[in-house]
This record gives sequence, structure tokens and C-alpha cells, in this order.
Amino acid sequence: MSCRYRIILITMLLGIYGIQQHAYSQPSAREQLEAFVKNISDFNRYYPQEKVYLHLDNTGYYMGETIWFKAYVVRTDADCLSNISGVLYVELVDPTGEVMGCTKLKINEGSASGWIKLQGLLNSGFYEIRAYTRYMVNWPSSIYSRIVPILNAPKQEGDYSDRTMDVFSYEKRLPDNREQEIEPEKKMNVGFYPEGGHLVQGVENRVAFAVTDEDGAHFETTGWLEDDGQRIAEVRTIREGRGYFLCRPGAKRLTLHLMNKKGSERTFRLPKAEAEGVAMIVNRTDSLTHLINLNPSAPYLQQSLGVIAMHNGKVKWFGEMSQAERLHIPSSAFGDGVNQLAVVDMQGNVLAERMVFSYPRSHVTPIDIQVEEDMLKPYGKITLDVTSLPKSRFSLSVRDYDTQVQGWQSDAWSWLLLTSDLKGYIENPRYYFESNDEDHRQAADLLMMVQGWRRYDVSQLIKGGTTLREIPERTIGIRGRIYAPKGESYKRVDSINITTIVPATKWSKNYITRHKKTDSRGFFDIDSLDFIGKSHLIFRPEENDELLHYDFSFNRYFSPPVRHVFKNESLPIPIDTPRIKLVWKDDSSLVRMTDYSHLLQMVEVKGRRRSMPMSAYWTNEKMGARRASIYYDCKKESNRLREQRRVQPDFLKWLEEKNKNFSGSWGSEAPDPNGKQDVAGIRKMVHVRDGVDYKRRPVVWIINNNFYCLSFAPRELSQITARTDTWGWIDFPSTLDEVNSVYISEDDQAWKSYLQVQNLESYKPVTVFIYGRREDSADRWERMRRGLRAIEFDGYQQPQTFESPNYKILPAIPDHRRTLYWNPDVRTDDKGKVKLEFYNNTSCRSIAISAEGIQKDGRVMVY
Repeated sequence: MSCRYRIILITMLLGIYGIQQHAYSQPSAREQLEAFVKNISDFNRYYPQEKVYLHLDNTGYYMGETIWFKAYVVRTDADCLSNISGVLYVELVDPTGEVMGCTKLKINEGSASGWIKLQGLLNSGFYEIRAYTRYMVNWPSSIYSRIVPILNAPKQEGDYSDRTMDVFSYEKRLPDNREQEIEPEKKMNVGFYPEGGHLVQGVENRVAFAVTDEDGAHFETTGWLEDDGQRIAEVRTIREGRGYFLCRPGAKRLTLHLMNKKGSERTFRLPKAEAEGVAMIVNRTDSLTHLINLNPSAPYLQQSLGVIAMHNGKVKWFGEMSQAERLHIPSSAFGDGVNQLAVVDMQGNVLAERMVFSYPRSHVTPIDIQVEEDMLKPYGKITLDVTSLPKSRFSLSVRDYDTQVQGWQSDAWSWLLLTSDLKGYIENPRYYFESNDEDHRQAADLLMMVQGWRRYDVSQLIKGGTTLREIPERTIGIRGRIYAPKGESYKRVDSINITTIVPATKWSKNYITRHKKTDSRGFFDIDSLDFIGKSHLIFRPEENDELLHYDFSFNRYFSPPVRHVFKNESLPIPIDTPRIKLVWKDDSSLVRMTDYSHLLQMVEVKGRRRSMPMSAYWTNEKMGARRASIYYDCKKESNRLREQRRVQPDFLKWLEEKNKNFSGSWGSEAPDPNGKQDVAGIRKMVHVRDGVDYKRRPVVWIINNNFYCLSFAPRELSQITARTDTWGWIDFPSTLDEVNSVYISEDDQAWKSYLQVQNLESYKPVTVFIYGRREDSADRWERMRRGLRAIEFDGYQQPQTFESPNYKILPAIPDHRRTLYWNPDVRTDDKGKVKLEFYNNTSCRSIAISAEGIQKDGRVMVY
């Protein structure tokens, strides 16, 4: 054999060997899919998620009351109380989407308790309570959120039959700064939800749909499905306006015909079907098995596909499908409650995905409560005998049944297993836990298809590579960064010692001092700042005990975006709380304090009331808040921008971006500071700033409780004289950092205390109160010495105890408490028993009891 042929033969043999080696090194389809499963497990182990549930003392409130709550923080991967985070944030959000306040609570053994005072609110309405840990901000849609009604305070104390809420006409509507979703605009609206997330051409699909009216309320209807003018299927809703139908769409869009409330036909077109993909249909053959039907289009027929079932981020079942269209999954492979079912290809792409509800095999642990008394009487003692798990802990509320303003059809059980894993508002979530029969399973399946939300992104779990924006927070801390001042770029920022000081407060008597060195980019982390109340953090950048001058930025504004509120979240909920009604006895033998003479303790007079100085009048924000309906905390927003090293925006432009009802711009001419008095001493208004309006209406600008000018004034008013008793020249703020707060009022009487103009009332002017930025303690600290940086900072909420009066001696005034008793930490003994005692109010004749708890091992307890 010649040398040439030998070389060719050797080359061929080496090629064949290389191909074999390459084939041997390539993982099989099964191995590749199993690698995806391992990635999911690893991701869930490294980045476990948390859930928060709040148990409130009542279901609705009146302005001026206090919301008492107990928070339970659950670790989803272990189904137990969380040991990840140590700080909880609870916020109250007003109807416009503004966060009214944030409360920090220390999490002890997975739980925390606190309170929210409903004082100083500008409006009644539907408010949002939301709770989260800083770690949960990485998945902002997962935070706890609940809408509660807050009613106007009774005109007569104790008269809770007067249940009113502020209702604004279209003309005086409030702005909405929440995340916007597509709002229903028609009297009948239909949403389409292809099972698996995709409508695929040429194969059988199942499509769920939901029918609502203009208020977002579901209603039942019937109709038919049409393809190119031919009726192909009869359609009807099954529960709460939801239904489904089977179809095989082509290139043309299908049409659904439904009957509206009046019996008239309405037509809705389905979305256009995709040319390629995989359609999924999941059927429950019985209570023990799920049948998965995959209907792939031609390109996917010969591919190996993986089917993954997950519960709380954990893979509960995995299977491979190749050249097969059916797969049986035992119900035991799913966890209790909501599960996630995904179909993936060999590249880790998700081809179809949906949620599956599994009726829980384990059940809630009951809390048994018995009332010892046979009758109720004013200020009488009430004793509860409580029985549950030994050494268990839970929260308990007793309220006056007849003063409840709203029902609530959820609890810790339904929240953890259902509500927290779905999007949108769920009407009566307890329904899906009533029974495991065919009707309830079908209703739950429709709910999964229509409102299924993916807490876990399967593609991200498979491919990894995530970067967490916020890490778990064990104690209160702050992350910051130093920068070399402008013009001093030569200054290094690494290894600079940052001394952080927390001055003593009336709750925390000692100074807190922490030391950290910056890293190579100037970052530093300060933790263990556990103090109570509001204080200031003082930062000293120093080297060799010498104070240095640097610019600072901080990462302390991480509140998640405010979500959209669906209309049906503001609809009345029936009160279905069990009523415990006892015999009423109006005891005539009661002895009140006023029936006897009592010697009061000596009182020392330390001072007399003084008149308000003018400086206090200028800064008194109660003047603007009295009739306002909108409030903006400009100081907080300005501080946030400063700490992010962003330029302070023009104040008026910021206001227009914040509230889209403002429009226009200032004129170039300024008001005459002399006021141009006429002979009668009445000052003429100079209308040179007519460009800025509010809903195309005039604006009366009040700065520091002094009249400034009238903008967007009608021509017929331009020569009208005006009188004001508080005329004074005040500069209009140019940038946001010059303003402390803004109040906006559409009350027809708000502007009349500052301005008198004939015929102005007919144009319905809007009054805007602006209060200038005032020096606070942080400013004074920075002014004391160049180089210091000080910021306002909130510690933990000051603990308070629910006042449960002892009526061994009767009060001189009536007691109108609606919540008779609240205990956030009821503890049973070794036998699972505990006795609770408290006193009735003036008039309660029947009581409602709410008790809930989540134990360390994740067991849920509900009364």
C-alpha cells in the first residue's frame, strides 16, 4: 500500500473515532433534560423565596381608628416560618397610589406584630396594605397586598350605622399613580386565555375565557364559537363568568358570540393563532390522575420534550415525551395548592406552561373557642376557653359583630395555598377548599387558566445567571457609596473608614456607632442598626482620624412599584363571619364613676397657652391639609434623588409629571411685588401666569399659607380687583429640593380664605398649597462641620399594646370600641389550652371571632 493511501486510511479511521468520541461525549436527551431539573433545584436552594401573610384585627375601618396586625413570614422551599429575613416592611397606600407611610418591624421566629394609625388621612376610600421583606423586592409581584375599606368617622360618636365613604365626581376625580392595566371600557368585556399560554394553528387548543362588565364584575352568559362564518361549538360560562372551549384555529381569527345582560348578541375576536408551537391540554381523569395532552405543530413532532411539575420552586415530578401525545401524572406528584406545569425543549425554552391546583391532602389545624358566659351586658367580662395544638402560638381578634363594615373570605390557609400564587383578585378563595368534587375541581382549573401567575420563571431557573438586586436583611442596615467631589477626581475612594453614628432617641437611650471600610469602588455596608423610632444617621468619612470630604449616595428607597387595583376589589363582600349571639342584659345595678365623688390627683400648671408666632403659621401644614384631597411628600422625593446623585428637577415640571391633571407652563412676566394698590386700598391681581391649569380650571397658588398668584385666569377676570389679607411677596420654588410638601384641594371653599374675586367661584378653581423646605436636624448636622453627611432614618416601630380596659370600675364615658380584644401572641399550654379574659363595650350584643396562626413547621391554624 502506498504512503498516500495509508494516510487516507488513517485519516478516515481517526475521523470515525472522533465522531464516535463526539457522540459518546454528547449527553442524551434524557440527561440534558435532567440537567435542567438539577438547575431548577440548585436555583431554588440558593434563592429560596418568601411569602408574607397579615392577620388583621378587623375587616374594615373608620378614619381615626388603628389597624392592628400580626405578620407571618413563610419560607416557600421548606413550607415553614422563614429564617431568611429579619426585617419586615408594612406600608399603607392611599387610593391615588401614594405610599402614606412605611413601618419597619423586627421578625422574631418568622413573625412580627404592629399597628397603623389611621389619623391624618385626607380621604376615606379603599386603601392598600402591603407587606414585604427587602429580599422579596427581587420578585415585586410576590409581596402581600390587601385592599381594605376605610370609612369616614361617624358624625356622632359610636353611631356606626353612618357608613359613608368619599365619592368624587368625574370633575373632582383623583389621579391614579398606580401601575396601569387595560381597564374595561365596555359594558361587556371578554378576556381569552389559551391553555399553556399559546394559541397554535392546526392543532387542538383549549381556550379559557372570562366575562366581566364595566365594573369588573363577572356574570354568566351563553353563546357560540364561529370559524369563517360557521358555528363550530356551543359555549357557556361555568362559574363567576369563566368558561372554556376547544378549537382548531387556522390562519383566520376565530369569533366568539356571547349574549350580554340584556340578551343582545355581542361579538369578540380571538387573538391570532401562532404558526408553530405546542398546545397543552390538562384533564383530571379522576381525583388521583392528571392526563397531559401535548399537541405540537410539525417542527416539534420529532423532538424530545420535558414536562416539569413544580411546587413552590421545587421539582415534584419530571417526565420525557418523545413521539407521544399523552402522559399520565399522579396527583400525588403535586404539592398542596398551586403547582406549576411547564413543557421545555432541549435548549431549555418554555414551550407551554400553566398552573394546576391540587386539593390539599393535609388539612388546616382547627382552633376551638368556647365562650363561658351565657349573656352579654355593658362593660361585662367575657371569658374565652381556647383549645388547639399544645405549645402553639397564634393571633386572635374579637370584634363587635354589628359594627363590621365588610366581609373577608380569605385566611392564612387560602392565602398560602392559593391566593399568593395567582394574579388579580380572587372572589371567595375559601370556595376552592370546600370540597374535592368535580364542580370544585373544574372551577379551580378555570381559575388556574384565567388568573394563573408565574411566581417562578422556569427559563430563569433552568438557565440561571440571575443577579439579586436586594439580598436578605437580617438586621436594619443601609448600603452606601462615596464619590470624590467634583473637581477632586484624584481622591481615592477605597479603604476609607466610614463611621456611622445613630444619636440617642427617647426610645433608644444609647448612641450606636458602627465602623466600615469602603471597597475598591467606594461601597460600604452598615448593618446592626437596630433602634426604635425615627433618628438620624450621621456618616463621617475619615482616615487617620481626619474628617474627609466626599459625596454620598445611599440605597434605602427600594419600595416596590404600586400595583394596579382591580375594580372588583372595591366591591362589597358579604359578611359571613360566624356570629356568637348571647342573651343581652342591660344591668341596672351598674355603678359608674360619675355616680360617686372622686378626688383627682393634684395637677401642676407649668405654663400658659401662647399665641402662634407668624413663623409657625407659615409652616403649619394643617392649613393646607384641612380641605385637601391629595398630598405629595416632596422632601422624601428630593432626598431620594439626592441620594441617587440625580439632578433636582424643576419643581413645576416634576409636579406635572406627578399629576397629569396639571398642564401648561409659567409666563415670562412675574407678579408685581408691590401689589399695585388702587385708591380704595384694594390690590389688583396681576394675571401673568395663565399657562398652568388643573383639569383646564384656574389654580390658586398658596405658598406657606400666603396667597401667591392665580393662574389660568379667564379673560373676563383679568381686570377684576381682588382682596387678600395675607398678601406678601414669596418666591415660587424653582427646584424640587426647595419644597417640603404639596397639598391639592378641589374644595370650593379652600381658596376663599386667601382670595376674594367676584365670579371666580363659577370657574371652580383648584387650590394648591406649597410649603417650603425647612432646615431639620440632618441639615444642622451637616452645617456643623464640612464633610459630615446626615440623613433621616426610621428604626423599628415603637411597640404598643392593644388597650383592653378593666371595667371593675365603670368608665365615665361610653366605650365604642369595635375591636373588643386583640392579642397578636396567644400561647397555649402543654395541653393546648388557654383562657382569655376581656370586657365588653357599651352596646355589643353579639361578637365575631377571628383566630389564625402559622407554626414553625408550617402548620396553619384557623378558627
